Amino acid sequence: MKIIHSLVVTPGQCGLYETAKDLIVAERSLGHSVTVIEPEGGTKNMADPALVIARTTEDRAAVLLGADVLIDHSGTDAEMLASGVPIIHVRHGRPLATFLASMTGLDVYSHMARIGKDERYRAFVTFWESHVPYWEAVIGKPVHYVPACVDLDRFTPDGPKHDFGNKGGTINVVCADMWGRADECPFDVVHQFRYFAADNPGARLHVYGLKENINCVNTLLRTLGDNLGQCGWAKNMASVYRAADCLLTCSTTATRAVREAMACGCPVFTPGETPEATCRVSVRKNAEARYNPATSAKAMLGICGQVAGVPA
Repeated sequence: MKIIHSLVVTPGQCGLYETAKDLIVAERSLGHSVTVIEPEGGTKNMADPALVIARTTEDRAAVLLGADVLIDHSGTDAEMLASGVPIIHVRHGRPLATFLASMTGLDVYSHMARIGKDERYRAFVTFWESHVPYWEAVIGKPVHYVPACVDLDRFTPDGPKHDFGNKGGTINVVCADMWGRADECPFDVVHQFRYFAADNPGARLHVYGLKENINCVNTLLRTLGDNLGQCGWAKNMASVYRAADCLLTCSTTATRAVREAMACGCPVFTPGETPEATCRVSVRKNAEARYNPATSAKAMLGICGQVAGVPA
């Protein structure tokens, strides 16, 4: 099967991209021809050696001409829509976060209702089963569930461990949720940890994913005092998860950070649970069972086969 993924290439910057990349690599490993095209206006001038990206008009036209199906992660442009290639839309965002963001910015939530009526979009996919009824209500069509995946070769319990340096604590807790303006996870995590630190003075919270200097965020972090560890951006999160005692999140779904941490054997806790470094081996085994890229790729390929009318 010849598959195109419409994807803005942003390695190390976003969970949407990393999940799509893991899926693409798995599809290729199963013997399918897979190409990535960035939608017009989407380039961030980044490159990823793991992917082949068609950038020029000539490349795009040739790739589109021979494709069986196009999987849309980051939006479609006029050339893609005019190509006649059947489209599968993957809705990465959480329904509530998408709705809240749409109230103050680009209205992706209403966009989903519009493309639900567009016959060029033949199928819709979410990576979280709990999201299916929400998106089906908006789109007005069935939504397929494909399990979210994570690179189990890159995120492993074995390998270098990050050095927290003089910011390290007796218990090192990591928060790696993205600090989106419509997502309150970091706010809740910081306050949950603050109460935990009152009983564990040597514990430190290390916050990753901070790309902006925002006053209210700085004010929030200062409430932790000496219990605040490293903050900022990390290029090798696998080593951070290996070094951490646990990941703390308020997310109720298996976000990218949750899957990566589990694959590295790092326990994941939500507010109300006590962060303790336990059961690292079983955490890895759970990740292998739930988030295996081969399982996700086979599920997606089955949908592609139905849409394109060719064997998966």
